[in-house]
Amino acid sequence: MAWSHLGAVAPHTKNVLEMIGGLSLSPVLDVVPEYLEILDQRSDPIAWAIELDKSDNASGISNREVLLRYVLSRAIVDQGSDIEGVEMWHSRLLERSYAMGFRILHDPAQFVQNYEEILKIGAKVRDEVFAERASLWANQEGSGKRHLNSYTPFNVDGLRGSKQTNWFMSARLFPAILLSKSRHGGLVDLVFGNMPNETPLEMSRRVRNDSVYGLGYCIGDKACDLFCKWAIGTYRLGCGLQSSWDPSDSPLPMDQRIGRLMIRTGFMDEFFGVSRMMAGKQFGFNPEDDQTRPNTGEDIIPDGRWFLRVMEFRRKSRVEKGAALTWLKDEWREGGRSEKPPRFGPQEVIGLLCKSLNREKGLKITPVEIDDNFMRIGGSVCTDVDPQCTKCDLQFVCQANTDPQKSNLKFCYT
Repeated sequence: MAWSHLGAVAPHTKNVLEMIGGLSLSPVLDVVPEYLEILDQRSDPIAWAIELDKSDNASGISNREVLLRYVLSRAIVDQGSDIEGVEMWHSRLLERSYAMGFRILHDPAQFVQNYEEILKIGAKVRDEVFAERASLWANQEGSGKRHLNSYTPFNVDGLRGSKQTNWFMSARLFPAILLSKSRHGGLVDLVFGNMPNETPLEMSRRVRNDSVYGLGYCIGDKACDLFCKWAIGTYRLGCGLQSSWDPSDSPLPMDQRIGRLMIRTGFMDEFFGVSRMMAGKQFGFNPEDDQTRPNTGEDIIPDGRWFLRVMEFRRKSRVEKGAALTWLKDEWREGGRSEKPPRFGPQEVIGLLCKSLNREKGLKITPVEIDDNFMRIGGSVCTDVDPQCTKCDLQFVCQANTDPQKSNLKFCYT
């Protein structure tokens, strides 16, 4: 079965991905920072591979290694309730550190040797971010009751968070930088050393869970996938390496915004069944009021608001037997894969959809573009409360907005 046949199985998903593929929007994170002095050659894979293998004159560290340190440190700090704020903090901290000669991504020892000065930079930037972001964060539409004095760029969803700059830098930022010194070959070997035997998703979990090198509670599953998305998909840091992963193999990080879009646009219903997800508590859905869970096998979206714990959906949901699974297995073989198909979870499904769309339409869409667009829409118009469907790019293809029998999906939130 080709991409064109997907319309009989998952018409809303097909239309949503085709629309995203046609949008010309800049990725959320796509710039190689100027202070790293790395020439961005991603438009030419051969030139980019050469550029990545170049070594910095002062440190002898390859550009590939430096960029891995950059995206890992950014993924680790990027776990808060105000993504824009913590990204602002990370960018300004590194830019000003480099301006003062503290090249901490090239030489992690400089982080310790100059910690007093770097800590002062971090504290000053924290105060700047508070002044610029606290009021916006507190009054963000659909965010509920927030007080601006509760704001800090160091808030960490689901993990310990606080206002202390020293705590955040030593418990979040430094482990990412220090990991590069944990083994011969640095992060390049840690990330790409086992490519023939694992998927990018498996690699991202190993970065957290490995008994020797794992970052543990320093990083969450979503942040691991975000690192993988940036390293494999956005910056294509495997370019030029033997058996390099395809950018479409990078996992889709799934936070609350992504989960909300997956519920409403049609992806969850067409591949996993929203009613089936609601029927089993283990999949993450919980009713807000006293409404009853649907019975297994029912295709009914109950009234009332339902909260989804996205992590449980990401970890435990699998496509069951039926037309969607048949299509996925056929596309798996169509793509030339000889190994046994995986038990398709949400991230595996997205990757296969990208490959199928690219093969038939000649596009280059990856989970990067899907994640960036879902994050943009989920952070602006597709809010937990009162989504502004008339302002949404996907209003004419979204299942919740175009199928009257599924309109209750608008009351599902994350």
